[in-house]
Amino acid sequence: MILDQLRRRRGRALALAAGILVAATSFTLLTATVSTSQATTVGTVRKNARSAYDVLVRPPDSQTDVERQSGLVAPNFLSGTFGGITMDQYRRIRGMAGVDVAAPVANIGYLMVASTVTVDVSRFLNGKASRQILRISPTLTSGLGSYRTSDEYVYLTRSP
Repeated sequence: MILDQLRRRRGRALALAAGILVAATSFTLLTATVSTSQATTVGTVRKNARSAYDVLVRPPDSQTDVERQSGLVAPNFLSGTFGGITMDQYRRIRGMAGVDVAAPVANIGYLMVASTVTVDVSRFLNGKASRQILRISPTLTSGLGSYRTSDEYVYLTRSP
């Protein structure tokens, strides 16, 4: 039956064969191009990749267990690490051959700021309501920047 169809409809059979040939050739060329592109990209990334630190000097015993096991520095490892290098150590490191930048980084401490701010909300009050809730969205301005802080909610009621 198949051979009979091929004999009677040669045009259709030739078109099918040509389609299969084009598809196979296209797939082969596409696969070859992808492999070459991937090799070029991986090679470029490896050649230009650089760690955040070439040399990292830390206080003694400041490594976590995970860092010791993996041999890597945890991201944001400075949070909660106090101490650092002395200015003499900084100058010696900066004076070493091949050191472009030496930046002493250490957490000196932190400051918890507690303050009270009086906000007049009388213009937002509904005189007929027995109770209300207001949302305050504060913004902290410090130095050159402004930072949104978490929303505060104030519950007001006429009955104690």
